[in-house]
Amino acid sequence: MRALPLAAALWCLLVAARVRADAFSDFRIPRHSWFSLSGDFFGYANPSSGHYVFGQSKSGFLSGSLSGTGSWVLDSDKRRDLISLSLRTRAGSTH
Repeated sequence: MRALPLAAALWCLLVAARVRADAFSDFRIPRHSWFSLSGDFFGYANPSSGHYVFGQSKSGFLSGSLSGTGSWVLDSDKRRDLISLSLRTRAGSTH
């Protein structure tokens, strides 16, 4: 019979802990922002030359690409902003 009052007391403590409001229930993450910048460069060259009966021949191919992305995000409870800029360029030459 001694176990019954102890079990009842433990049960009351557990129920009270579950019913109690969370200390962080009204916590809000403050307004924040982040910035991201990335880029990529690729280049390719293929020169060739040869000696033939009628003389020497030179030819080749050159190409490249460049790209970049920048993003800025401002986030809060009332609004969300996203600004993103992407640039990409490609070029090639044959001779």
